[in-house]
Amino acid sequence: MKDLVILTGAGISAPAGIPTFETLYHTLINEEDEEVKTKSMNELAYSFSKGLAQREYEPTPLHKELFNLRAQYRIHLYTTNIDDLHEKSGFPSEEVKHMHGDAKGPILFGYEARNTDEFEQSLLNSEYLIIIGHQLAYEYLFYPIADFLMKGKDALYLDIRDDVPYNLPLIHVQDESQFIPIIHTYLGLSQ
Repeated sequence: MKDLVILTGAGISAPAGIPTFETLYHTLINEEDEEVKTKSMNELAYSFSKGLAQREYEPTPLHKELFNLRAQYRIHLYTTNIDDLHEKSGFPSEEVKHMHGDAKGPILFGYEARNTDEFEQSLLNSEYLIIIGHQLAYEYLFYPIADFLMKGKDALYLDIRDDVPYNLPLIHVQDESQFIPIIHTYLGLSQ
């Protein structure tokens, strides 16, 4: 069974109705409430995570398709999201590496992260990398991905944004309706 590394960011969960933290932050900062304006980013992240835990969100078809790939690949799933949509799609919680924490525990914000060494090691052993809805703004992600690409490997980047971070030579697809068929093509699977 081949290894497949998957990295997800807010772009995979936004279609399920979960606002990106960036969107939430800008919404909160524009509020008239002075108490909200004086909160630190960590306090806002904590409030955001508690709100996630109190609402019911459902995984998207893309979340479910990633789970279905477990039948053919050894999945190494990393996410900077704090939601539990991967778990709700069927992944056992111990198989989802929440790099910034989850809605049940402490949240790591910005450049703090868990599982970074494991992420780097997973890339060394994998032929495939799929990045979904992530800006790759963190060095702990950028450098291992750049090393993966420098070894002549291709990575699939699925995001509705126009630009590819750092002009990395990624296979970039923006049309959400094509994400699942493109994943199948990238992995050489029949439709």
